[in-house]
Amino acid sequence: MAAHSFRSKFEKDSYVYHVMGESRKGKIMDISYSVRHNESRYRVVFGLFSSEELWCDEEELSETPIYN
Repeated sequence: MAAHSFRSKFEKDSYVYHVMGESRKGKIMDISYSVRHNESRYRVVFGLFSSEELWCDEEELSETPIYN
């Protein structure tokens, strides 16, 4: 079985901002790619002590803060 390579918008250990709410800063801890859906998802940890983590789509993340 051939290995699939994929490109993601963000890289592991990058800092990103969630586009909803307060545009909190988080760190990408893991990346998952779905061949079936051709999309990447990111496990992002928010908070000082890794108290909250979310799996996010690319559309939910930004390299810069979003002010609503």
